[in-house]
Amino acid sequence: MAADAEGRRRIAVALRRSGPERVADLPFGHQGGPVALDSLTRDGRRVRDPWF
Repeated sequence: MAADAEGRRRIAVALRRSGPERVADLPFGHQGGPVALDSLTRDGRRVRDPWF
């Protein structure tokens, strides 16, 4: 897995068994379908925003 120009790597993890308080501050990203990760934009929302 190659890093981008800023030295970052994109990963996905399954957090189903983690409690909400442990994942609340993670950045929220949604990929709906065959969309390249490069085309997704971050709007500053966190996992806590739709939940709490």
